[in-house]
Amino acid sequence: MTIRYHAAMGRLANSRNDLTRSARWASAALLALALVHALLGVRALLLDFGLAQRWHRALFALALVLSIVVFGVVWAWRWY
Repeated sequence: MTIRYHAAMGRLANSRNDLTRSARWASAALLALALVHALLGVRALLLDFGLAQRWHRALFALALVLSIVVFGVVWAWRWY
């Protein structure tokens, strides 16, 4: 086998690792955005159904904190 062959195989293996790494970041971003979106939707429903407006900031902060906690738990427990 030539040096060119081994160099090409090394580049191919490295590009596969880069794709796997970028797919993990994409999965993390999608999970984070979905969690924030869902919890902010729950906050909006609670406010629409009569919860006082003074709870707006507290519910927003709670949604963000819960998103971070749930993201950490799911990302640590991921199955892939």
